[in-house]
Amino acid sequence: MKQTSLLLSLLMIWSFTACDSNNSNSEVELSGVIVLNEGNFGQSNASITAYNTETKVASQNQYENINGVPIGDVLHSVTEINDRLYFVVNNSNKIEVVEKESLTKIATIQLGDGQSPRNLVEISDTKAYVTNLYGHSVSVIDLTDNTVSKTINVDEYPEGIAVVNNRAFVDNSGFGSGN
Repeated sequence: MKQTSLLLSLLMIWSFTACDSNNSNSEVELSGVIVLNEGNFGQSNASITAYNTETKVASQNQYENINGVPIGDVLHSVTEINDRLYFVVNNSNKIEVVEKESLTKIATIQLGDGQSPRNLVEISDTKAYVTNLYGHSVSVIDLTDNTVSKTINVDEYPEGIAVVNNRAFVDNSGFGSGN
């Protein structure tokens, strides 16, 4: 289950615009895969690779090339909502919101020190939930202004989250001691 979740987080297929393989500022249409490169814990060297399935060309460091700064420390997952991508950056305690087509940064949602966000799920066009592993909570994200509107305390170490029939189910890993 964990391995399947990781693979789904790592590979998401889209059509998007990005820099070419020479890392110039010229834009070309790519149709393919983005790969989340977690990076080394504590090194703030997470990155995004774009792979064009037609040309077989991989373009490295796409977020940094486009936005001029690295994405952060431990890139954990990504969720697409309303033509935007929400990159959950675990050890940086934030979510980077970007335009899907260009990976251009729109906003940063700060979750607070020690939260360790893991997975984000869309609740509606204006609301999402994100699990906070070490914060033992779920943050409610207001998608209209990219802020945390509320925090819900849950059992130890929430990891995954799914919405079924208008109910959110939180997977509390508890590292062997949770329910």
